[in-house]
Amino acid sequence: MDTLPTNHLTILFADIAESTRLYDTFGDFKARELISDCLSHLKELARENDGTVIKTIGDEVLCTFLTPNHAAETARQMHEEISFDPKMVQANIHLRIGFHHGEVLCEPGDVFGDAVNVAARMVELAKSDQIITNKETLVLMKKALKRRARIVDQTRVRGKDDIMEIHELVWGKPEQMTMSSSFTEEIIASLTSEENFLQIRHLQHRILVDHERPILTMGRGVANHLIIPTEPF
Repeated sequence: MDTLPTNHLTILFADIAESTRLYDTFGDFKARELISDCLSHLKELARENDGTVIKTIGDEVLCTFLTPNHAAETARQMHEEISFDPKMVQANIHLRIGFHHGEVLCEPGDVFGDAVNVAARMVELAKSDQIITNKETLVLMKKALKRRARIVDQTRVRGKDDIMEIHELVWGKPEQMTMSSSFTEEIIASLTSEENFLQIRHLQHRILVDHERPILTMGRGVANHLIIPTEPF
């Protein structure tokens, strides 16, 4: 048997969150049409960003990219495209996206291997409107993208012995970003090398305020940069 060729690629899964709700709300035909339109948007964006669309699996699309930078930019565009499309907004459609960079086995029309399994786990961990990756992938990304990351969890992934550090990439406007307490060394280095910034610390959280993020909001609502607990701490 011939050995399948291997390659290092970024595997991205984009999934329509709570797609079963669409069938309950709109019926089978309309829901299927909405899902098909949404996946078409996602596949087009992947191709425009030099990605390869491998396949669709139900209500999600599997793509590959040469670098995690390409995957991250595509993920951002996917969220923005769906969040501004009137048809998608009216149907209240949201995405969950996860990606991971690693070695894969390639054959025409499909990819296999540990990296695919880890990427699938990333999208499983993602909530609606999130982009999820891990520290192993994050360290390969450019500084500007690292600065838009925050740690959200540490968990075990099937087939992996070590605890994996899970990060969210914030894709909204820069001033909407909340920085996490558990920065990677690369993020800390990028912050401390900048001039004219203010770093706010609250408990275990650090928030950077500078020319890119000049506004800081505090309160109990989840939309605030610094969330004050409702219960005493």
